[in-house]
Amino acid sequence: ISNACGTIALLHSIYNTDVTIKPDSPLQKFQLQAIELNPDERAKLLETTDLFATAHATAASQGQSSLPPNLDTNQHFVAFVQAPDQGDGDEVDGDGMRLVEVDGRRPHPVDHGPSTDLLKDAAKLIKEKYIDTTDSLNFTIITMGPPQAD
Repeated sequence: ISNACGTIALLHSIYNTDVTIKPDSPLQKFQLQAIELNPDERAKLLETTDLFATAHATAASQGQSSLPPNLDTNQHFVAFVQAPDQGDGDEVDGDGMRLVEVDGRRPHPVDHGPSTDLLKDAAKLIKEKYIDTTDSLNFTIITMGPPQAD
């Protein structure tokens, strides 16, 4: 699936939260098929599953931006999630959650340490790792979380 790192980042975000995925939905079916697979097998399943290629193409064609003639872009998406501590001996906070970066270009997730507030911890890391180290304005952040209380 060409230029689908945003789709992959959203999948990482959805599958690494406690959000309820609609039973028997395409997302749940894919999750159940992929859960016991290693990363290479998951990638192959993703490549051979029409669901994501079709959804990605549909969403891309409905966007507000025009597609460049050369899709060889240098843009990329990653996801930051909170994941339970795996007991690696590093000091953890009271709730045992870690800030984890999930990036399809890397062979495994990157553990950035204890996390008590996903949004604050990710924003701090993003500022230090990405924003403070470049003059580029090609940067977007989206969050997925519960609705704000009234």
